[in-house]
Amino acid sequence: MSPALNLQTIAYCRERDVAVMPGALTPTEIVQAWKRVRTCESFSCRRPGWRKLYQVDKSAVTANRIGADGGVTLATAAAFIKAGAAAIGVGADLVDIGAMRAGQPQKVTEAARAYVEAVRAARANETGRGAVNQR
Repeated sequence: MSPALNLQTIAYCRERDVAVMPGALTPTEIVQAWKRVRTCESFSCRRPGWRKLYQVDKSAVTANRIGADGGVTLATAAAFIKAGAAAIGVGADLVDIGAMRAGQPQKVTEAARAYVEAVRAARANETGRGAVNQR
């Protein structure tokens, strides 16, 4: 996973059969990534107008698998899925460092379950089926 599109990194990983998910921000970067791999992520989530980027992505690449990262929270997870994100990337909002230091790893498990349910509900509303891994 990378926050940027680096074509040499993609080539290196593909030559060695290593999974690679480049970051892409613009439709041009997304298309460049798609020529080489079938998934990429967008760190556009903190950017105003991010929903429009996913709409552009859908028209630019018909079978897109674009993940949203950088600013996803439990409160916004469903909106990203409904806007067209194939997946979400979550960091600090998922892993409560204070809870981990206090010996309460179950809080991370609870947060993960909440995210899974938010994605499931968003997809159920979108497709009527509700499976988390449908896309």
